[in-house]
Amino acid sequence: MRSEGTTGEADRRDGESAGAPAGGAVVRIGPAGWSYADWDGIVYPSPRPRGWHPLDLLVRLFPTIEVNATFYRDVPARQLESWCRQVEWRPDFRWCFKLHRSLSHAGAPPPADALRRALEAYAPVREAGRLGAILLQFPWSLRPTDANAAALSALSAAARDDGWPLVIEVRHAGWSAVAQLAPVVCDQPPLRSNLEVEDALRAALAHPSAGDPLYFRLHGRNRAAWFDPDAGRDARYDYLYGPEEMREWRDRLGRAAATVARATAGASVFVITNNHYQGQAAVNALELQRLWDGTAPAVPESLARAFPRELSGFPLATPTAADGTPLAPPGPAAEPAPGPGADPAGRPPRRRKKRGRDEGPTLF
Repeated sequence: MRSEGTTGEADRRDGESAGAPAGGAVVRIGPAGWSYADWDGIVYPSPRPRGWHPLDLLVRLFPTIEVNATFYRDVPARQLESWCRQVEWRPDFRWCFKLHRSLSHAGAPPPADALRRALEAYAPVREAGRLGAILLQFPWSLRPTDANAAALSALSAAARDDGWPLVIEVRHAGWSAVAQLAPVVCDQPPLRSNLEVEDALRAALAHPSAGDPLYFRLHGRNRAAWFDPDAGRDARYDYLYGPEEMREWRDRLGRAAATVARATAGASVFVITNNHYQGQAAVNALELQRLWDGTAPAVPESLARAFPRELSGFPLATPTAADGTPLAPPGPAAEPAPGPGADPAGRPPRRRKKRGRDEGPTLF
């Protein structure tokens, strides 16, 4: 789903490199997750060459990724250690993790000891110096009662005291009036008492705490599907931010980074794009990186072909294996004619799955 923004070429911000301080803050931009079948043939090669892994590409494109698999299942320490090894070549890379849904979707904030145990599981990443933030994402249904507000404030303070970069996402508009909570700034459709992005940002910047990252999540603005009980994960997050919206985000990010830098030198800022469907999160993250500091890494030809307007001017990448060896293409193939419902830019028709085992509603 494309936004209704203008189609002019995005502006470019020069003078800084990815992950470098901007007014004293370190800004990292990247997507949420990577295990999406609908990215094959768009973001990823199809078929995937032997020995190739999505992280071979994504870590080259972005200085951060939010791991969503941890929302659905526990991940053993050896897997965390493996992910840290995979980014050793990129010193500025930081992992972000979404905590298990049992901590956030049980109808109330979790007990302090349960959260402490969950955070301790990420010790291998913290010890490796690769931990950016740990996300505790509550659904829209969690209301800002006095008890909930006090519990979240206490959990945040305890995590900070233990040296954990915990960030808390709440989605109901009432949380903007809770002074003791600096929430994740989430961009979602302005519907049905949703917490709006500027209200969340004001709350997040009202009481910046040393050591706490400023965390943004861009979910898209798909108004039609957001509260549709029959919409699956893919439909809800099917949204492509347009050029005007990207410039709006560049400006908002600049103001926010300057504010947190005044409070804490070298403050960490993370921007996570969660509008994942058919690679839109990767594209918008690439656009925002270029707008922010001029970074324009080489992108897969398939991605540039699917999003020609958004990725105009980006160099094209040569496919490589995990060891950096160039990969031979799988062989020539005829370009298929666009089928019914194809996007004007040449993307294939959208085929969304019904909600599956790991795609239950997380908004309510």
